[in-house]
Amino acid sequence: MHDSSGMCAIARRFFPNLRESMATSRKILINTVAGGVTRILGLALAFVTTPVMIHTLGDQGFGLFTLIGALTAYAGLLDFGIGPGLVRHYTEFSDKGDARAVRQVTTFSVVFYLVIGVAVGWPLYLIAPWLCDLLDLPAEMRDTAILSIMLMFGWFILNCIGGVFGSRLTSHHRLDLVSYIALAGQVLYASLVIWALPIVPTVTAAILFNVGQIVFTLVVMLALVVRYDGNPFSNPFTIPRALVGKLLSFGGWMQVNQLAAIVSLELDKLVIGRYLGVAAVTPYQVGNRLATLNRLIPLQFLSAIVPAATSIAIRVRGAELEAFYVRMNRYLMIMTLAITGFVIVDANRLILAWIGREYPEAVLVTIALSLSFAVNNLTGGGTTIVRAAEMPRYETYYAVLSTVLNVVLTLALAPTYGLAGIIGATIAANVIGSVYFLVLFGRLFDFPIYRTLLSWLLPLTAVMVAAMLAVAAVHAVFPPQADAGRLAHLGWLMVEGSLYMCVFLPGLVLLKVTTEEENAGVLRFLAGFRRVIRI
Repeated sequence: MHDSSGMCAIARRFFPNLRESMATSRKILINTVAGGVTRILGLALAFVTTPVMIHTLGDQGFGLFTLIGALTAYAGLLDFGIGPGLVRHYTEFSDKGDARAVRQVTTFSVVFYLVIGVAVGWPLYLIAPWLCDLLDLPAEMRDTAILSIMLMFGWFILNCIGGVFGSRLTSHHRLDLVSYIALAGQVLYASLVIWALPIVPTVTAAILFNVGQIVFTLVVMLALVVRYDGNPFSNPFTIPRALVGKLLSFGGWMQVNQLAAIVSLELDKLVIGRYLGVAAVTPYQVGNRLATLNRLIPLQFLSAIVPAATSIAIRVRGAELEAFYVRMNRYLMIMTLAITGFVIVDANRLILAWIGREYPEAVLVTIALSLSFAVNNLTGGGTTIVRAAEMPRYETYYAVLSTVLNVVLTLALAPTYGLAGIIGATIAANVIGSVYFLVLFGRLFDFPIYRTLLSWLLPLTAVMVAAMLAVAAVHAVFPPQADAGRLAHLGWLMVEGSLYMCVFLPGLVLLKVTTEEENAGVLRFLAGFRRVIRI
């Protein structure tokens, strides 16, 4: 117990006036670490499966697979914002001890998604050919594309239902279990891709493997919810209108946010497919996946903290909420920039080690989107608080601004400047929208920008740049060689990653990005961890 007290003391600072702070901080720490580890392992699986899929399906086949996934993301608009608000509602009713309302939330959500699946499935089949025309797909790919669209829609409905049970587990502070289950599903999917896809090398087979994965995770999470809550369902005809209105009212704002997120994340792929061809989507997707590394653990941290943030945002205002916001954002951005700088400076070697060949366009995408996502992560603390405080409209304002700018700039620049114009539009929209939200949030809660953000972000950025320069110096002496082989590049990545962290971590202490209490807590944790390893 004593050996882990250091990290718990760090996490406990989020909850200085709550009696249950120790238990809550431990749960957040466990959920973040477990979720981060499972996400990294999931990334390792993607590291293995993506080259297999590209080599098996070809650039055109993998590009079609990616485009179908992008189209399916727009099905998220049918969610009406129900899914993103579930953890908040579950936490609220659990805090009140209202088990009946918890069951009613589950029942309404599951029935809602089943109705959507039945009501939309047939119309979707009718318009699928038009979607193929919209994307200007080759004639020989149309039948495959139509079948794939329908299969992915089925996957979407099952995924939404699984998300209901995942949200309930998360509200129990068991995001670690959700992460383990998701990892098991990814292992199942990766096994199918590696062993079965070469036997049946089709896009539809790859999508069916996705469906099998989500069925597995849905069943396991349902079983765990039953173990925690007993029967998770109620009579759907007894659900009060007030509860439905509450879910849909909150969901309305979340729906707009979700639309904005989908457009921001998926628009580029569709525009690239339309103007540059299906095969051009592949290098974009490679770069996009590498760029999202800087959202891997940070978003896991935000997911882990949502239940606690909901409790705090309801009870606390003023200086205590400001301290909570600063700590949450600071930890979030330390994790973000620790990844961002390395991905940017080593983008080319990462791609060589991953795919096994050079993708100059993917390097450009990786660098540009890494910067864009890092800026966007700055809003993570604020958006978590406004959601928890049941004020999602403030997130909506900036989401709509970013989306409109992204659409307008992308459509204006893509025909003339191609990939560079598309990426530039995304960066500009993300940066402008994020800065707008930070200013809006600061005024809403009276949190001065310099005190709550710039005072620690500027030295943190300097630490990242110093670590990047150290790796760049290695590149100047030993530049990456395209023909060196994937194992050689993996070895260099380990060396350069170690060098990067050897500069980054001490820099946090030297420039006082972290506090003395946090530094001491980390040292106590590491000392305890070493003792456990020796045992």
